[in-house]
Amino acid sequence: MTERLSARERLIQASLAVLSEHGFRGATTRDIADRAGVSEVTLFRQFGTKAGLVDAALDKVTEGFRGRAQSPTDDLEGDLTALAERYVAFIDSWPALADRVLPELTSDPDLGVRAKAILERNADAIRDLVIHHQARGDLAQEAVEDTVRAFLGPLLARASLRAVLAVEPLDARSYVNRFLDGRRG
Repeated sequence: MTERLSARERLIQASLAVLSEHGFRGATTRDIADRAGVSEVTLFRQFGTKAGLVDAALDKVTEGFRGRAQSPTDDLEGDLTALAERYVAFIDSWPALADRVLPELTSDPDLGVRAKAILERNADAIRDLVIHHQARGDLAQEAVEDTVRAFLGPLLARASLRAVLAVEPLDARSYVNRFLDGRRG
């Protein structure tokens, strides 16, 4: 028997579905609450605002990505491959989310600030992973920010292309091998 999701979890899942269909501006708290099977009052009690709910939802769907980066092992290639696989799984699970919400990040200041904070939390976790592997001598000693950008940049671009152009799924192992070419310690 499967566990019944809490109202909070149902709201998060419903918000992701509604955001994927309508984007941030088109998503209404009424639609999200109805889809979750709760009242709008419950939504506001749990999250304060629609933006607060979206923040929690985006943070929730990226926590696996961030969590993997925060648990480094002694296997550089394995760590990066697992990270890339989780990122690809996120994009594949919510392809329309990137298609609908990413363009709104630049036009909605509040949403942009919230998304930037989530991206920063993810980047911080990857920075820690890079520092771990540089300290072990697995990664070349280049500026941590440059290494993070080199790893994340193509993944973020891929998310946009995947949503818009339906490009082929990313082979995480090949991606990591290309990334590590010239960057091994």
